[in-house]
Amino acid sequence: MKWRGGFLSLYMLMFGTGILLSYCSGALLYWRYSSAAPCFLYLCLFIGLLKIPESPIWLLGHKGRGEARNALQWLRNNDQVEEEGENLEKLMEDQGKGLTTKEALKNLSRYDVRTPFLLITANFWIVMFSGPAIIVFYSVEIFQNTGAGINHYLASILVGGINVIGGIIGMFLVQKFPRVKLNMFMMTLMAAMMATLGTAVYFKDNGYEDSNALDIAQVLAVVVYMFAFGAGNNDV
Repeated sequence: MKWRGGFLSLYMLMFGTGILLSYCSGALLYWRYSSAAPCFLYLCLFIGLLKIPESPIWLLGHKGRGEARNALQWLRNNDQVEEEGENLEKLMEDQGKGLTTKEALKNLSRYDVRTPFLLITANFWIVMFSGPAIIVFYSVEIFQNTGAGINHYLASILVGGINVIGGIIGMFLVQKFPRVKLNMFMMTLMAAMMATLGTAVYFKDNGYEDSNALDIAQVLAVVVYMFAFGAGNNDV
């Protein structure tokens, strides 16, 4: 439980790392080769999954105790899995006495079930609509419009790298601060940076094209936004 928050943050770190690697491959390889790279990765994943057994609890319910025990032995690299096998059987019995779909839906009428469910759903929904995809896809254009003369490949790698750095730092921040408060702080910072970026772009398009201050504001807004996005998007 001590490192639970850090492990939960790995999802966004891997998400940012994937984006960064895509940017790097686009800068180093011809676009057709870069597009073929995911196919190769999926092939490696397919081959790797061939050796991995199904979930022991699934095998216990569909294939029997023997298959489940073999899977546990493979996963644990140990033949002494009898106790864990017994625990899985008890877990299956408990699940068999669980709620039906109709009963689960009916429970949403309860305040103590409905409120956290709606809060978590709203949190993920709002995050997806708060602009991270826009910044990821338009960051290069934003950098180029500042007149800073940054190579578009370098600009994209810079944005991806900042996101990854934010994700790494976020893994340690979530161990020191409450996840909800950390999430709230980073989301507030993201909102402020998005407002700053929008204001700077508006004035750049309305008579202040040569303003260096607005160029700096746009770059800083993108940098801080991507850092906060990487550092604060952990599972609440």
